[in-house]
Amino acid sequence: MSLEKAEENREVNARRLKPDYQDFNKLVQAQWDYTRIVINGLVDPDYEEAPIDPEKYRFQGRHLIARDTPILGGVYTSRAGRSGEFCEALVVDEKYGELLKVWDKLLKKREEAAKKGKHFKEGLLNDILDLCAEVLPYDADAVSETDRALHARYPKEPAVKIALDVYLQDKVGVCRTQALLGAYLLEKCAREGRVRGKVSIDRNFQPGSGGHAWIRYTNGEGDVIIIDPAQHFIGYLKDLQKDRRNRKYRWPYEREEDIYE
Repeated sequence: MSLEKAEENREVNARRLKPDYQDFNKLVQAQWDYTRIVINGLVDPDYEEAPIDPEKYRFQGRHLIARDTPILGGVYTSRAGRSGEFCEALVVDEKYGELLKVWDKLLKKREEAAKKGKHFKEGLLNDILDLCAEVLPYDADAVSETDRALHARYPKEPAVKIALDVYLQDKVGVCRTQALLGAYLLEKCAREGRVRGKVSIDRNFQPGSGGHAWIRYTNGEGDVIIIDPAQHFIGYLKDLQKDRRNRKYRWPYEREEDIYE
């Protein structure tokens, strides 16, 4: 896909994700029940609690990736169980090879930064953001076509596992695939002791705009940073809240505890 087409797709997505609210009450309306719906549809119809225990709720042998759960080795799906909708179940596993190729690209970027005297963490989040856009350029139509092909092959299944590597090979993505890739890279940095923060995939549904997924990263100092590859956005949560008070709007990234604290 050309750079022009990728940029056009990103701009279309940005318009789709433009928040459809003008006050605090509509911010609170953002719906955070994706994980409950997935678990109700695939694992446990009586599940009502959050956050989930990744060892308790599993899909075909893998833990479900959700808020504050590990990324590597898990499976992520967002629509299965919602009104009978089918969705791919994205597997994040290094054994297929493509994830490690992207990891190597990130390390090379950091090696170049080190040659300029920069610490590993300096500019790391921007490098991850850029890599997500580079290797998984936004293309909702192409991702939907893969979904339809999976559903046609397994018409009776609410969700079918597919490795994130498939989209990396095809060089197409949407918010959930981009966020999973970025979260994997950041989590791997933490696993190797290169950063001290915690990574989460967050997602919600905004009436009038649809669903969205992004990365919530709490750094070693306890600051919450929002990383949204589909919007090519990085920002501190506290600054987003200031923007909100000044009537500058982005997607409602705030969790309920952020709103009411």
